[in-house]
Amino acid sequence: NTDDKKHKFLTTISIAKSSYNAKKYTDTIYWSEEAQKSIPKLPLSYNVKDFYSLLEYRGLAYIQLGEYLNSIKVFKRVLKVGKSVSNKPHLHHAYTNIGICKLMLNQHNEALEDLNSAINTNIATAITFFYRAKVKYIISDKESDYGLDDINKSIDLNPKFLKSYSLKAKIKLKKESYYSAISVINDGLKIDKDDLYLTYLRGFYSYKNNDYNSAFKDFNKVIKFKNTSQASYKLKENQYQGYAHYYRSKIYQFVWTKLENRKSLNRIKLRNEDLKEAIKYNNKKAINKGTIKCKAK
Repeated sequence: NTDDKKHKFLTTISIAKSSYNAKKYTDTIYWSEEAQKSIPKLPLSYNVKDFYSLLEYRGLAYIQLGEYLNSIKVFKRVLKVGKSVSNKPHLHHAYTNIGICKLMLNQHNEALEDLNSAINTNIATAITFFYRAKVKYIISDKESDYGLDDINKSIDLNPKFLKSYSLKAKIKLKKESYYSAISVINDGLKIDKDDLYLTYLRGFYSYKNNDYNSAFKDFNKVIKFKNTSQASYKLKENQYQGYAHYYRSKIYQFVWTKLENRKSLNRIKLRNEDLKEAIKYNNKKAINKGTIKCKAK
């Protein structure tokens, strides 16, 4: 009967949501499709909210799996239904995620159009402004603001969204200087002093700005970073630890000879140990350099 069908429908959606939260994205897609099979047999007025939900979880799961074209198809269906019932929150969400997918597919102008549409629903979110700033950063020329206004809006809406600080730092570097970029990163690290990427980025900018002592401290912190339980984040952790090993090896090799009275053989040993660690983390720069001992300078 209808009540049994409704119960099965809602139960299946619940499983899809739980699967997504558990990062079981293939299962999310399967169960959302199972739930959708019962929709023609139920009155749409009853399940329209849940219909959005199952589509959105499926679309997000496709994003996590890197299947951006499939995700766009799902969110376009959300747009179709959302426009028919004037549901602005779901329209905003759909346009934002379509824009993200097109950004990942390097369709930058198209992504900008969808992100503009999301913002034009008059529902402001930090994520939407962040991704529009990211698109502008990629496609802008020297006469533009590189998305600075959008990234400032993103930070105003959610000061704890740390990705905004790293992007703002990159924008500041293009427009101004390393000092301006590092100042932005410091603002982000006031919110989370242990953020891995911001710490690495500050070290890298300090290195490029010839502030080797500050860079060395940040690279040490990145290398010692262990606070993670998610496999997806573990991959990023290894990536930035590999970069930190590589640039710390360059400090050992080229810089500290003049800064400190360090024994040459010990310096070479430390440099080579860092290169080996960088190679372990699949750092291509280090692999190309190899572990050939350098002459002390």
